[in-house]
Amino acid sequence: MLKNDSYSFSCRWSGLALLVVAFGCTGVAQAKRVNPNAVPNQLVQYVLTDPASDLPLANTPYVLMTPHGKKGVPIKPLLTDDKGRTGVVKETQTYDLADPAAPVVLVQAEGNGSQLLLLNLNDSNHDNRDSVEAGAGDAISRVPKAAPYMIWNKDSNQALCGRANAQGFTQAYFVQANGVWDDGNYILRLKNGASCADARTAMAELSDDMDSDAFERGHAYAREHFVLTDKQTDGFVYEHANDLIRNPSADIEHGANKRALERAIDLAKDKRDAAQLNMLGYGLGFERHAYKRSLPLLTEALKIEPNDCYYLNSKGYVLMRQGDLKASRELLQASDVACQAARTHGEVNVRDQDPAYPIAVNYAHLAENYGLSGDAYMANEFLSRALKEGAVRAKDEIFEVIKNLGEKKMVSDANLQLFALYLSYVEKTEAKNKAPAEAPAKKNSKAAVKPKVK
Repeated sequence: MLKNDSYSFSCRWSGLALLVVAFGCTGVAQAKRVNPNAVPNQLVQYVLTDPASDLPLANTPYVLMTPHGKKGVPIKPLLTDDKGRTGVVKETQTYDLADPAAPVVLVQAEGNGSQLLLLNLNDSNHDNRDSVEAGAGDAISRVPKAAPYMIWNKDSNQALCGRANAQGFTQAYFVQANGVWDDGNYILRLKNGASCADARTAMAELSDDMDSDAFERGHAYAREHFVLTDKQTDGFVYEHANDLIRNPSADIEHGANKRALERAIDLAKDKRDAAQLNMLGYGLGFERHAYKRSLPLLTEALKIEPNDCYYLNSKGYVLMRQGDLKASRELLQASDVACQAARTHGEVNVRDQDPAYPIAVNYAHLAENYGLSGDAYMANEFLSRALKEGAVRAKDEIFEVIKNLGEKKMVSDANLQLFALYLSYVEKTEAKNKAPAEAPAKKNSKAAVKPKVK
């Protein structure tokens, strides 16, 4: 089955991609207010103020991003003067920095790393934001100025706390270029009075993939002290359940862990959340080999979205594992048709960060299906197709198929060579993705909102 990353609730981006996102997060109103082709014609100086007190911040590191900033130049912090004023920039006009749609971002900066981490708190609080008129009948929703926030990194167990500016942006943090913040950061709005240290402890408990009792403590604290959307609240439940499934040391058949998994399943059924039904079902099948448990969840997901290429693959995989090769092959072939059509017509969404991923997984599973049927020729044909797609995210599925076919001595020499090339490509690509970009302003595509907490 395919792993679906669509369950994230948080607004998180790898640091250096945020330059582009910073201007993209505030809505289409920006495009209406600024002519990107206009020639700057006046000198403008802004004042950096404290979000809570509105007092100027003298001799303070800051980051100022404007529509006419020099492309290809890495963002570096500068210092305000003794009156809190920024350096002089050329602009078509002076923008109101209290306007959430202003295309200029001015925030305090801290840290001595080389990787910029800048987030917009608005993007994680869709259900709990105040509504502000934005012209033409549209509305911009935003958090209040000086709203307290916490950026928490799951991998390093670090927390960064502060108050958002009038546009919803956090401070600009310059973190170490070690990839730690590239993946695994969460931005959360805190309630006034919430302790950053206590919030950090709660997040650590929420991420405990062994102890559901700890998770419940963290979840209770988060519901009381964080400003959470319904999606965020549910997302913690889903995230914890999936972490339990992926952790082979976690006992999911007894006690609090069993209750936590059942809670996530019941929640997904109640809300008819096909993505989560698929995620949980595939995890139980792929990670735990609990095929009888996973199949009803995948069947339910397909009842909700019957032509989804991911869900078709998931059920096809589980049926294959149960020994129903004919029904499995039919579903995998149907999944391939749906995935190919989506790629051809550009109908890929954020979960398909690599559109080759679902196609490669289909080929890999078809390869194993034919291998189990004793057809070595077709098994190697589909294995070759899977490898040639070059889908990095498909590595776990491809590894499993190589292992299983290898035990049957069905893998051809040509595919063994292709597999070696694929491994090398995966390693190089993953290493490259962890390395920070040299010039953030060159990145023109919107960063993917990658799932962790649903």
